[in-house]
Amino acid sequence: MEMTEREICREYRAAKDKKRQVGILADCNCTDREEILAILSRGGEKLPDAKARCKSFGNKRRRKDERLDGLIAEMEPLDFKIAKLEKQYCAVAKRVKQK
Repeated sequence: MEMTEREICREYRAAKDKKRQVGILADCNCTDREEILAILSRGGEKLPDAKARCKSFGNKRRRKDERLDGLIAEMEPLDFKIAKLEKQYCAVAKRVKQK
């Protein structure tokens, strides 16, 4: 699900834990935290300070793991679609062989 910039800003404003909400919004919109922070900045939102962001974002390895998790999450629905199409393909191929 992709949200508009306005919706992202609204969800951020309504969040109790704004630092955590940045990550949640990134996951929901299949993007990274930096992009969400850029959107919030353009929207005029007050962002967590850099020191707090560093603590909440963790090290580079953690960010790589989160990106990998995001990619895997993106692959799951594709895998489902591929499996469905593969079944359909096999059914058609079976009918072709029968004729």
